[in-house]
Amino acid sequence: MIPLGILVTTYAPGQLRVEAAERSIESWKEHLIAHPDRKILLHVADDGSSPDLDYGLEWWRTRTRGWATLSYSRQEQGGIGMSLNKGISALDTPIILYPMDDWSLKYPLEIEPWIELLEDNEDTGCIRMGQPSGSVRGGRGKRFGLLVGVDFERSNFYWSLTPALYHRRFFDAYGKFLENVSPVATEKDYNIRVCRGKGPAVLVAMLNPWQHLWSIKTGDLSPNEHVPPARLRGTVNTTEYNSVEYQ
Repeated sequence: MIPLGILVTTYAPGQLRVEAAERSIESWKEHLIAHPDRKILLHVADDGSSPDLDYGLEWWRTRTRGWATLSYSRQEQGGIGMSLNKGISALDTPIILYPMDDWSLKYPLEIEPWIELLEDNEDTGCIRMGQPSGSVRGGRGKRFGLLVGVDFERSNFYWSLTPALYHRRFFDAYGKFLENVSPVATEKDYNIRVCRGKGPAVLVAMLNPWQHLWSIKTGDLSPNEHVPPARLRGTVNTTEYNSVEYQ
């Protein structure tokens, strides 16, 4: 039985993001249901979190011990694209779950049927494990036994950086992620490639087990761009960024 890879891309400029990551990983351990014989490989790709935080290899080792086999990489502000590229290369398995570092599971997610779907259907490379973006168009329901997904038109944000289960064929088809730019720029660039390409499709699973944990907004910042101090003061919550910058 092939392992399930889990790729975590992370960047914590302040303690709020560490709290979000901790809540997320505890929820995965509680709610992610895989076959008991399926080994879990977890790679953490850190993009240069603040050295003032207790948030390095040992932090992750403590929280994954007995649940997953951990590997870890760190670069200094290469952007989420570099983190994705390093993590994909580091995980020695064709099946990769990408929950980022701040999406928690709010109820059980049985991953085995979706892994089988990817293994059995070479025309599908990505299964979004939750709602599509609000700008997608068209859409055709597809049934795989008891599983149901929607295949949307390749336009607008057909693909985006949200929790998803991947087969490595997806990354082989569309290439490496853009590095040294903001997460927004990386996401836009890759989505354009997927929309224009003819490779494996994105399927949206008809389920929504995830809860985004809002902590510190960084998606609009380029690598090495200063995080406004006001963004570091707030709380981790489930509705919006609530640091003093947004009050």
